[in-house]
Amino acid sequence: MAISPAGSDGRHLCTCVAGFTASEDGTCEPCGPDDDACNTAGYGPCVASDFRALTARSPGAAVHPGIAFELEVQKRDFYSQLITVDSASVLEVQVADEGMELLGTRASAMLRGETGFAVSVRPPFANVNATQGTFTVLREPRLVFRGTDSLSESGAEMRSAPLAVQLAQGRQVCPRGSVLALAGSGSDSDSDSDSGRAGGCSRCDAGSYSLDALQGPAGAEGPGCFDCPDGGECPGGAEVRFEKGTWTERGGAYWLVACPTGHALVGGSGARQLQQACVECAAGSACTASTCASSACPPCPPGTFKDSPGIHACRPCPPDTFAVDAGATSSNDCKRCPANSGTREQPAQASAAACQCNAGFYAVDQGADLLCVQCPRGAVCREGGLRTAGGLDATGEVEWVRDERGWWDLRRCPR
Repeated sequence: MAISPAGSDGRHLCTCVAGFTASEDGTCEPCGPDDDACNTAGYGPCVASDFRALTARSPGAAVHPGIAFELEVQKRDFYSQLITVDSASVLEVQVADEGMELLGTRASAMLRGETGFAVSVRPPFANVNATQGTFTVLREPRLVFRGTDSLSESGAEMRSAPLAVQLAQGRQVCPRGSVLALAGSGSDSDSDSDSGRAGGCSRCDAGSYSLDALQGPAGAEGPGCFDCPDGGECPGGAEVRFEKGTWTERGGAYWLVACPTGHALVGGSGARQLQQACVECAAGSACTASTCASSACPPCPPGTFKDSPGIHACRPCPPDTFAVDAGATSSNDCKRCPANSGTREQPAQASAAACQCNAGFYAVDQGADLLCVQCPRGAVCREGGLRTAGGLDATGEVEWVRDERGWWDLRRCPR
């Protein structure tokens, strides 16, 4: 730091480095607030001084615990000018209070009087209440920046005032798709203790999801990611891709409320919430409604069957057969009508009563069973019986009588 010989007018020509001015004894002294004469600083309007303060810019928005955010720190002189001639000083960032975790870049070199940091903080939390969406931050994060002034011959220390960092609040404490993960477990996990538990946002991995940073699965000690339901695909974060069904958000989790035609809704409540899925109806059952919300598909009604799982409807039993019981799983469950009888070409019959004797046969009373016998010679049998009028045929010349077994006997012939 030297000055040149005096000029013709007896005044020295300034050659001091930026931020210094020549004194009468030929030495360079740091510029003061009133030393504007002959100040050839490399920054500012030809007026500068030595280091006066480190200034830090807080993030423009509230930050999430455990997620990195950027900070900018500047070295300024007495006139609040950026000291752009400093590209050598190294600053460190520290927490101002104990009990606060600081992660990220701790040291950074200055470039033209400024530098940046990418850090995250994990403050201590207590009283986390997922139902109300509240929590207590025991100590708000405050950061301090410090370092040695490389432009100072004596190695003067630089230190900033504490910088308060504003945290996001309530259920927005973490971005959607992340949870507030608290340190400790078991007997060491008392979130109401004096020291609290350090917490930070943790994004849910593939195979899991989160819709609320403060919610967690049933039985969990605190906030946590939900396992992906059986009926969904979870790439991570908050995204869940559903192939089937109607899903709704409730209590920080997705719930299946309805399935499409031909499906059963399984795992729809209680501890089986994570096993929710729309499953194709099993053999012997079908749901034909536009939306299906039962845990099991309704059984095939009597007179129908379904021989394989799927979304298709139950098939009718063919003509001349019947099925009494619901839930038939095979065409073999459709029983054939007794010999010499049928259902008059009508399918999907649910009772043996649908079977009637064919033309040329009549029914003999056999209790619950149907017995169709051939119509006697000389008689006309239609719709399962021998047709007479008042015991006589239409001419009144033939008399048929039915005995106690249901058989018809010829009692009188024409004269």
